[in-house]
Formats: sequence, C-alpha cells, structure tokens
Amino acid sequence: MRKLAWACHTAIRTGTTHCRLPPHISLKQPFRVPDTAAAEHYMSDLARSIQPFEVRLTEVQVKPLLHEGADAGILLLAVAESEILRGLHERVNRELRERFGNTDAPYDGPDYVFHMTIVLGGQPCRRWPF
Repeated sequence: MRKLAWACHTAIRTGTTHCRLPPHISLKQPFRVPDTAAAEHYMSDLARSIQPFEVRLTEVQVKPLLHEGADAGILLLAVAESEILRGLHERVNRELRERFGNTDAPYDGPDYVFHMTIVLGGQPCRRWPF
C-alpha cells in the first residue's frame, strides 16, 4: 500500500500523507469526540475483542471526491463486504454513539463501502492517469 501511494505521488504529486499511514481497512469515517483518551481506551478494548478473520481485496478503484472543499480523488483498494465487516461497522457506530453522543460521519451507515485508502486528494481525479 505504501509503495503504491508513493508511486502515485511520484507520478502525479498527490502528496505523501498516505505513505505514512499503516495499511488498514476503514470501519468508520473520522469523527469528533470530547475526550480523546476515552476514545483511545474504547479503540483498545475494541481491538482486543476482535478475533482475526479473512478479508477479500477486490480491485483498485479511483473515485471522485470533494475533499476539504476541493475537487479531489480517492484511490482505494476495495474490500468485499462480509457479515463480520458489516457487523463491526454497525457495532462501532452504535458503541461510539452510546459513549460519546453524535459521532456520525459522512458515508457511515448501511451504504458504507469497505476499503483501504491508498491516496486521498492531492490532485483532481480527472488528472489521475488511471
């Protein structure tokens, strides 16, 4: 993932932010909480409660996106939905809401698409060569 993010940056100058992130499957979009330490504690407990499971990576996709008010794109590795992933997404949203109030974020909910972000933004999607 990091090599692909770096290759995108060197080809079309998308930025290097995503080269520094550990590869992961997103279960929830970013949200605000009043107590970061409590959120970190929750995430640690959540991680300990999850047993390893298989995931299926399907394809690399480029999608247009409005990011921080600018025309951008997201290059992602799509992840096949499974009952386990859908259940985790629903559980995380429910438990965060119970603990911290409104933690809703764009794209959460039944239409959430599981993915691994390779590159976000940096250039308008129409400039990407793939």
